[in-house]
Amino acid sequence: MQALLLEDDDSTRMLNGECITSAGHKVIECDTLESAYTALRSHQIDVLVLDLVIGDSNCLSLAQFAG
Repeated sequence: MQALLLEDDDSTRMLNGECITSAGHKVIECDTLESAYTALRSHQIDVLVLDLVIGDSNCLSLAQFAG
């Protein structure tokens, strides 16, 4: 399983990424909404783990795009 992790806080992203990886899954880590859209377009993603607000952006649009 491959997860897309979108989190703008470096420490939180690293911790969550390590947890997902230690559970045996691959993780694509993104720190901007734009990089997350790019990852969705170029990789097979099975699970989204999203910080709902990145800067001034609401990230629910990413979930809608993925669907």
